[in-house]
Amino acid sequence: MRELSRRGLLAAAASGGVAALAACTGSPSGASAPEDAPEHTPEPPSARPAAVTDSAALGGDGPAVAAGLSALLLQTSPVAVLTAAAAEQVRAAGALAAQGRWPVLLIEADGGLPEPTRTELTRLGVEHAIVIAPAEATAEQSPAPTSAPTVEIPDVEVHVVPASPDPAVPEGVPVGTPPDPVDVVVLAAGVAGGDPAGSTSTAGPTSTAGPTSTADATNTADPTSTPGTDSTERPAPTDDTPDPDHPAQAALATAQALGGRTHTQVVDPREDSTLMAGLRETADTPLITLADDPAAADRLLVMSTMAQRAPELPGGGVSVFPHRRMVALYGHPEAGVLGLLGEQGIEGSITRVNGYVEKYSPLVTEQVIPSWEIIATVATAGAGPDGNYSKVWEPAKFRPWVDSAKEAGIYVVLDLQPGRSDFLTQAKEYEELLVEPHVGLALDPEWRLGPNEKHLRRIGHVEAAEINAVSDWLAALVREHTLPQKVLTLHQFQVQMIRDRDQVRTDHPELAIVLHADGQGPQGAKQETWRVLKSDLPEGMWLGWKNFYDEDSPMLTPEQTIARVDPTPWFISYQ
Repeated sequence: MRELSRRGLLAAAASGGVAALAACTGSPSGASAPEDAPEHTPEPPSARPAAVTDSAALGGDGPAVAAGLSALLLQTSPVAVLTAAAAEQVRAAGALAAQGRWPVLLIEADGGLPEPTRTELTRLGVEHAIVIAPAEATAEQSPAPTSAPTVEIPDVEVHVVPASPDPAVPEGVPVGTPPDPVDVVVLAAGVAGGDPAGSTSTAGPTSTAGPTSTADATNTADPTSTPGTDSTERPAPTDDTPDPDHPAQAALATAQALGGRTHTQVVDPREDSTLMAGLRETADTPLITLADDPAAADRLLVMSTMAQRAPELPGGGVSVFPHRRMVALYGHPEAGVLGLLGEQGIEGSITRVNGYVEKYSPLVTEQVIPSWEIIATVATAGAGPDGNYSKVWEPAKFRPWVDSAKEAGIYVVLDLQPGRSDFLTQAKEYEELLVEPHVGLALDPEWRLGPNEKHLRRIGHVEAAEINAVSDWLAALVREHTLPQKVLTLHQFQVQMIRDRDQVRTDHPELAIVLHADGQGPQGAKQETWRVLKSDLPEGMWLGWKNFYDEDSPMLTPEQTIARVDPTPWFISYQ
């Protein structure tokens, strides 16, 4: 209350000074001076939004996420709305905050200030804190309800308001002219494994400063505004508050109060066609993701950015599976002995792979996409100049194939047979091709040698750590270039080929990890290999299958492949 008292004294002193001056100054005629016209009273200060230009991810508990979002969206605010994490109170806080476009910050049920809240109040320069109390706490006109939270903040005037659907701004709280709506999209993470199409969303008010909202806000007059001042359209209160236990509920209330677009219970925006379409309509708008831990918030930001801006894959969309299955020709353009891809040129390969697509399409419900798996580095009998027993072909050799594949709607996978080199070193040789939206990568551990080993002496292998180094690098490449999800194929037909397979990372949202079973020979043996490889399959891996023209006895037809290979492979290749 000290601040109001000081202002009252200043006002009294000022009025006294004016009166004394009038008494000592008379008019030339001795008559009383005419009453001066009333001076214009400046509007009270309003919140100042920050210029948000970059997307961000916020993860943590409720107070930290709420304070973090406030720090991203606001430079200063003379008023803040404080509430405990109860759904009814948060709804009331959001409705009240919308009247002045103020932040909503969290307090403890007993009025205690979490450190993130205390720090943000200081940073904002808050002078008035409106505390939302439980509805029963201020009922019956009790002047000092014992159940209301006790909040003490140095040099801040505290006002207590009961939770209600339409709370009024307390007397003495400056509203001023609220700023324009913030131009951001805020997405709060839902429960993993939930229905991705079950997300809900709201938008800020229609404004010439931002995109047209999908839900019109009610244009209501501010009951505390000064008559004659400019009336700014403000967002209507919304009921789109997430579960009361969701750590982002107060942050979402702030975003909605400031006029931002919000989406709640989001699992994967790439899987929600309506949400993805909405994000693409505002492709330049910064995104802010909210979750209960930083890793989850980062993951949601990756998926949201991909849904908003990434080029689409052949067949549409930005995530690989389960929206499509792929049928591929495997080989090297210069050597027919290495697979079907080298038995004809580019145009012939387009025709041939599309022939397989036509055969498989009637057999599955998903769309079937043509693919080429090109052996980019080829295992060699000789050591070669670098001693690695691997021929690294120049990326320019494959550029015509990659460009033609793009035009034909074909997905390309570059296969590595590194010899004594390592997968990451060789993968980086093809960065200029891997930045293409329709190009993925395959690692073939059969041809990964130790320091003193040679090919065909034994089957090679790779450690999980080496695979993870590649996936980390490839995921970063996808993020850096705002690409759609990429295929990362791991070839395997013996358990020992991928050591510690359970430690292979599958949590990169930028990548679709395919475990490709390369077994060959009699179908009984192939099925046994399939059974072993698919057992204890790490979560997040998709299964692939290879049909060999010469080595299988017999090779399965498309109909037999779909009928006999269980589960149905997502990636089927021919060699």
